[in-house]
Amino acid sequence: TNSLYRIPYDATLTNFDVKASSIGGLTAAIRIAGPDFGDPLTSGITGCSLGIEGLTGSSTVFDQASVTAGNFVLLDIFSNDSGSTGTQAFLTFESR
Repeated sequence: TNSLYRIPYDATLTNFDVKASSIGGLTAAIRIAGPDFGDPLTSGITGCSLGIEGLTGSSTVFDQASVTAGNFVLLDIFSNDSGSTGTQAFLTFESR
């Protein structure tokens, strides 16, 4: 999870889906990156976090849904109790 994705200016995050390769607990988050691309988690904002026990999970509830400055987002795996070796994340957003 070392890549950033640029969200268009004035977008609203609408849906976050996660698929893990193993069951047993995984917590992932979409983070709006901070200003330091070398360490994007510093001063970053959590857009949405999602804990799943099975293989998949979905959320439409966001801590911060508004992206107002063409910010970059990234996937942050908080915990991986399942031992998943592969995780897919899908983020849906609407441009205003």
